[in-house]
Amino acid sequence: MKKNYFINFKKISILTTLPVNMFRATYKILLLALALLSPLFSKAQSGETCATAINLATLISPYTSSTTNAGNNASASCGGGTSPDLFYYISVPNNYILTIGQPTAGYNFVNATFYGTCDNQTQLRCTNFSTQNVVWQNLTGTAQNVYWLQDGLSASGSFTLQWTLSPPATCPTPLNAEVTVSSPTNAAINWQVPNTGTISGYEYAVTTTNTPPASGTFTAQLAVQDIAITPDAYNYLHVRSVCSEQDGNSEWVTVSFYGGYCIPSNTASSAYYISGITTAGGETNINNTGTGFSGYTDYSASHSVSSYPGGSFSITATHPSGTYLYGVWIDWNTDFTFSENERYIFTGGLNSPANLGSIPIPANVTAGQYRMRIRNAFQGSPEPCGEHSWGEAEDYSVTVIDATGCFTPYALSVTLSDSTHANLNWSEPILGAAPTGYEYVFTTVPGPPTGNGTPVTDNFTSDEPYDPAQSAYFYVRTVCGDGQYSDWVTFEVLDAHSLQFTPNTIIVFKEQSTLQITSGNALITGVAIYDTSGRKLYSQANINSTKTAVTGLQLQQQVVIVEVTTPKGKVIKRIVF
Repeated sequence: MKKNYFINFKKISILTTLPVNMFRATYKILLLALALLSPLFSKAQSGETCATAINLATLISPYTSSTTNAGNNASASCGGGTSPDLFYYISVPNNYILTIGQPTAGYNFVNATFYGTCDNQTQLRCTNFSTQNVVWQNLTGTAQNVYWLQDGLSASGSFTLQWTLSPPATCPTPLNAEVTVSSPTNAAINWQVPNTGTISGYEYAVTTTNTPPASGTFTAQLAVQDIAITPDAYNYLHVRSVCSEQDGNSEWVTVSFYGGYCIPSNTASSAYYISGITTAGGETNINNTGTGFSGYTDYSASHSVSSYPGGSFSITATHPSGTYLYGVWIDWNTDFTFSENERYIFTGGLNSPANLGSIPIPANVTAGQYRMRIRNAFQGSPEPCGEHSWGEAEDYSVTVIDATGCFTPYALSVTLSDSTHANLNWSEPILGAAPTGYEYVFTTVPGPPTGNGTPVTDNFTSDEPYDPAQSAYFYVRTVCGDGQYSDWVTFEVLDAHSLQFTPNTIIVFKEQSTLQITSGNALITGVAIYDTSGRKLYSQANINSTKTAVTGLQLQQQVVIVEVTTPKGKVIKRIVF
């Protein structure tokens, strides 16, 4: 704090007896002395900077002070105001426990707590208007200075600090107790050895109340597997150290966790919600419409979309008027956590009905049921857990079934071998067992065949008779044995007497999140995109341009089949998008 200093010359009687010239000279000397000393008087007083922090060890807790007349020399890391601030510190020996807090304050404030040095800080807490204590045990291995910054938001005022510095317990508590939920009814628990004390073992218990039990199950280990927990409820792990007969047991350490998936919430506003979810492209699909506000609803037991490894499905959502952001997560590793790498869709603002995009089923996922969470947000970013007052969350099931069906070939092509013959090619299905063969039909009659085709065992046939003056239609299907056949897939050759639409004519490439398609001088009349099982993900007709761009595909590293239609026929391209 700055102080003003005054010299009352009227009280210096000796000056009144001096001759005028001598008085003037003495007066100038005094002014010069004050000018030289003023920088010393104006320096920051104790507590106004981190370097001049006030040592709490010299004070008595509780301690009441005020930031009035202090300078505004610092800002807390979580945001400070333009008002006065003061620094305090206390040295905490290794393994000692510091409890410090602010029980009362007469103004709006920010306080920050950190340890280390003024230039190398490790933050413990930074908050507005909090009267909650900071409790910190020094486990760094050396003594540490812990600093308290008292900062005003918009004004100065009085405040009270209280603190205690406690030596480590003779029987210290276990460190870093953790719970790993493996199912809604099962978990694994672990902890670490305390830094001090002689430990002979531990007692633990898992309950549905945060009140520690009178005793627990003894173990000499630091981890225990297959602990029974209560599903869809908050559970509490209690663990304590067991020391010598003289030192007894430590205090209990309690860790809360949920027996299942986190429960998101919206307790602030019922105006923002999901009114319907439907899926398409699955073997079975979700159709859950006309729903109102709930904040969060678990539909996983009653609504499921099913597909197989390598398959996919699309999601459409409805909501009240306005644009909403959407996030979709699927817990593929069944760890009851919606991790960031399990977020398959994150949209920008969408009007209702909102096409959220397509979700691929990983090719290596095992058959079973998986939890899917969908959350929207009118404002802000939708996250899988926690409170959000601008939207709603809903859970559904994704059922992965074994890929045991008879799947269609893909990537059909027709190329001229000479002026009167053509070569026919296709690719083996990615899903399902290896085909026993194929049937194909190359004809001038449009429409899928009603009977059998020509059987072959390879995925090509050469030198098929071909009249370039007529349109031709190439059909092929998979033969899976035991009388099982896939659906027919087709490739049309129109205006074929000028068959110049070879695969090299059409160029398909990914540019950031856009699929770019160019065709040289050929006119593109339509584009369709399929997944590897033959399900249509996108289609656009009447393009009538040599270039087109496909946007809005909600895909992540998925193999798709791009079918480009021109007046001279179709070209199939396979690309990872």
